[in-house]
Amino acid sequence: MFLADETVLVRCSINLTAADHGVSRAYNILNSRQNAMNLLQSMRVFCTVAELRSFTGAADRLNIAHSAVSKHVAVLERHLSARLLDRTSRRVNLTEVGETYLAEAQRILDSLDEMEAGVRKTAVRPSGLLRISVPPWLVNADMARLMADYRRAFPEVTLDLVLDRVELGATHDYRDLDIALRVTNFPEENMIAHHLATLTFRLVATPAYLDLHGRPATPDEVNGWPLLHYSAYSPDASVVFRSGHHVGFRPIMRSASTEMIYHAMCAGMGPAFMPSSLIERDVAEGRLEYVLPVETASPIKLYAFHPRRPYASAKIASFLGFIEAAFG
Repeated sequence: MFLADETVLVRCSINLTAADHGVSRAYNILNSRQNAMNLLQSMRVFCTVAELRSFTGAADRLNIAHSAVSKHVAVLERHLSARLLDRTSRRVNLTEVGETYLAEAQRILDSLDEMEAGVRKTAVRPSGLLRISVPPWLVNADMARLMADYRRAFPEVTLDLVLDRVELGATHDYRDLDIALRVTNFPEENMIAHHLATLTFRLVATPAYLDLHGRPATPDEVNGWPLLHYSAYSPDASVVFRSGHHVGFRPIMRSASTEMIYHAMCAGMGPAFMPSSLIERDVAEGRLEYVLPVETASPIKLYAFHPRRPYASAKIASFLGFIEAAFG
């Protein structure tokens, strides 16, 4: 009888031990999941602080205490063993590590939000920081109005415009960007490209300059002419016209700034190739003149690029839809 009771006790002990192990394992899993959820929350808080450059602003937006914001950021920095923010009494700035972490954290959170919205079949309202790279020649009043209209439609999105000189046809590392506006006839294969418009560049000069140097009638007559050279458009100052003529120019000034090229041209320094949309009014009002009235440079396409990701964030989708409608 004693042996039987002992066996029962041993079995009970084994069962209790197994149960303890099961509870322990379940606790560890739950604890791990809780830690992951806490980490995601800390990432959201950090991204909000980085966007607003303010702990107080982040606390107000997220409707949590200022101390909770500080705690989340501190927990995240301790988890990463790295300082993400430099804080003073007046300013909050990202460290170099913080800049890199912000881009990756924002992508993770955007993808998570979109994935959850897809499962729930609900729409996510665009919000957060949207980093857009634009070429210098697109920095004008029309683009400023477009950005203002977009912000009125989506006030929870903060725009970060990066002026980026990328030569025609050159590749670029877009890892730190959400969207890049580029002119090229050969879209990069590792990016998703949205065609916005087909652009023409016209050779223009002041009437006074053409009075002095003559008004050529064919592309061959401008071969070897001086040129205010927008270096991002053509690296060697050679141009293929729509008619097929290949013409080489002699650069007298190079610049990646279309604004500098424009003002030098208006001052009578020489001719330049400029986007038609930027100089149409000047030509119509007589301040500039087409050097070859019936010729344009070969057309170039303007694209909006964004990285290939499993889920396009709501802010990226909203901006693409908005800018496609504007250019369409």
